[in-house]
Amino acid sequence: MSSPALDVALAYYKAWSNKNLDEALSYFADDFVSRTPEGRMDAAAYRPFLGGFLEILKKADLVAAFGDENTALMYYDAETLPVPYSPVGEWFRVENGKIVESRIVFDNFTLQGAGAIAKVS
Repeated sequence: MSSPALDVALAYYKAWSNKNLDEALSYFADDFVSRTPEGRMDAAAYRPFLGGFLEILKKADLVAAFGDENTALMYYDAETLPVPYSPVGEWFRVENGKIVESRIVFDNFTLQGAGAIAKVS
């Protein structure tokens, strides 16, 4: 089922999962803000955050996506160079066809576990 917010969120996902950083960021509103594991970020700060993630990304597999008029929620599995499996959730608020707010959650247990394993390997 399609919705305005979901369509924008899926277009954003498609862009970054294909490692097209500029296209991905084109879906952000000028006043975009995100809450990430690194803290609160505006679009300028989000560019290197997402760019760094894309440098280590091997692939992302969308598991589920839902949306309504103004919000969307996605769940996907990310495979990165340091972590072979990392579940990720993202919530989006969309206004006038642009993402104005996002909240991203990485599975910290998976990430910390990979770091611990790497230290003893």
